[in-house]
Amino acid sequence: MKKFLCVVVAVSLTASLIAQTSPKHKARPKAAAVTAEDLKALRDALAMQSSALAAQQQQIQKLKQELERRDQVWQQAQQQIQTA
Repeated sequence: MKKFLCVVVAVSLTASLIAQTSPKHKARPKAAAVTAEDLKALRDALAMQSSALAAQQQQIQKLKQELERRDQVWQQAQQQIQTA
């Protein structure tokens, strides 16, 4: 009986040591929960970018118009020089 008990204890100890030394899978870090505040901040940032983009488009349009006006003035000046 003592021999049987020694074998059982030896097997149990061996199994517990193997279980302790086996590599464990790394736990994945939990993703942070998205809050309503986060969504509001993203919406606000998107709104700011949209308004900035609209302002830039208006500025581009004004610059195009100014360039067209200058081209017309240049062409008129060239025509006047050629007719003179």
